[in-house]
Amino acid sequence: MITEKTGFQEVLRTRPELWDHYTRAEEYTPNNLDSYGRFPGSASSCRRISQPIASEALFKTDLLPSWPEEHEFAVCLTHDIDSVYRPRRAQGAEAIIKLLRKDVHGFWGDLKKSACMGKRWPLCDFERILDLEEEYGASSSFFFLVQDPDEDDYTYEIEDLEAEMGHIRDRSGEIGLHGGFSCYHNLEQVRQRKTRLAKAINAPVVGYRNHYLLIKVPKTWELLAHAGFLYDTTLGYHDCIGFRNGMCHPFRPFNRHSDSEIPLIEVPLIISDMALFNYMHLDIEAAWIQIQQMIDRVCAVRGVVTILWHNISMFDERLDLYRRILNYCREKNAWMDTCGELVKWWTSQ
Repeated sequence: MITEKTGFQEVLRTRPELWDHYTRAEEYTPNNLDSYGRFPGSASSCRRISQPIASEALFKTDLLPSWPEEHEFAVCLTHDIDSVYRPRRAQGAEAIIKLLRKDVHGFWGDLKKSACMGKRWPLCDFERILDLEEEYGASSSFFFLVQDPDEDDYTYEIEDLEAEMGHIRDRSGEIGLHGGFSCYHNLEQVRQRKTRLAKAINAPVVGYRNHYLLIKVPKTWELLAHAGFLYDTTLGYHDCIGFRNGMCHPFRPFNRHSDSEIPLIEVPLIISDMALFNYMHLDIEAAWIQIQQMIDRVCAVRGVVTILWHNISMFDERLDLYRRILNYCREKNAWMDTCGELVKWWTSQ
């Protein structure tokens, strides 16, 4: 079992290149950030981000994890809830733009939606996600935005979803905070939103992922630790799937400035639907091949596959692909549970 007591960081320190990759040394003075301030996989000096090289090194030294009930590896299923409905005015404005562009069919379709979508629309159908995951003995984590109406990325009021979030928790799902654009470097904002979400669900909030996968190494980790989070699961590339620091096991981030661990667990993000389709531009079958490879590599070192599948991807062929993922992981004897449950188990060992 990998723990601080066995000194797995000491093992990585013996290999300077691996240690630099694990601690994300190149992100302390980053170059080539994208327009949102994100460090892309394409800018990494490591050409093996499709391999869990840090976890592989630990595996070879017999620092082996074990999972409950003799499962071969673990899977954390996660959903970032960026949208649940559209305001009528925004929907109507989109319809007018389409009309001006001579997209008459799109205009009438959006106008009809504008008339009936002032409240919910299918993105709010969390029941369907829970039903599907239950078929495979799985539970998942839902990360909700907490925002104010004057923010650029505002899409819903968290208080409007109290009943839905309560139902998710009743069915063994987890509610975490999906921090907005500026949260990753704003401690006071994170604290306020954590408090607001905890009030909405009447329960502590222990998990975090930032919107757009924005993270500043190591500042964001320090900030989240100060805000009282148990874990973060932001560390993954937005433009590709893979292993940002070579790890597919939970770990405590390391601050190179203070030469010390940060009191927070990072559950690294491995597979994201947006990376597959919006940045890698894969079709469904090509995406499936990439996903299988990631799952097999994690299974080989008894690690954790953290999967981000937005609620906006729970339709049509992408929903079918998600079902294939669940089935494949079950066939390979994966423990599929929330990030919170995995972290509780990991820290108790």
